[in-house]
Amino acid sequence: VEVPELDDKGRTRIRRIYTGAYYKAALTDKAWKLRRVWYILLILASAALFGLSAMSSAAANTVRWAVLAQVVSVFCYIFLLWFWVLRLFVPRIMTKGQRRECARNLRLAALIGTIALSLSALCAVICVLFLHGAAAGLWTAVGFLLADGCVFAVFWMEDHTDYEWIKNENAEADGFAINEE
Repeated sequence: VEVPELDDKGRTRIRRIYTGAYYKAALTDKAWKLRRVWYILLILASAALFGLSAMSSAAANTVRWAVLAQVVSVFCYIFLLWFWVLRLFVPRIMTKGQRRECARNLRLAALIGTIALSLSALCAVICVLFLHGAAAGLWTAVGFLLADGCVFAVFWMEDHTDYEWIKNENAEADGFAINEE
């Protein structure tokens, strides 16, 4: 809601008041902080495993169609890292927009990242089975799968986080404001 106010010099200023509902993760403060630490550890571990696997000398890193899957995974990591950083700095009690930007988008980015990393792992397994069955190729596939598991854990944790709806006291400031549950 925009409320016009007069300042000391007689000029009109617009003050904006948020009238929507607030959301809070149904976690204790300790669990909320621990969740952030887990996200940091899981995403960094996933990126390290992916990097090690992508830099190995396996056949999956020389075949164009397998490398294409890895490039898609890198783009997914970029979005995942973006929404992860947003999620780290969001306040405990969020507006509807903050919840959508942080919680939902992190979950979606983690799901798409999981699919992309699964595709990279599948390509590495196909290369091991049908092109060059070297042990390095198998370890590359295992590295992609472990990286995939870390990203899936972020998705699972975010997907299984319930949010409590908190009524906004400012909702009555605007007769048209609706608090949604």
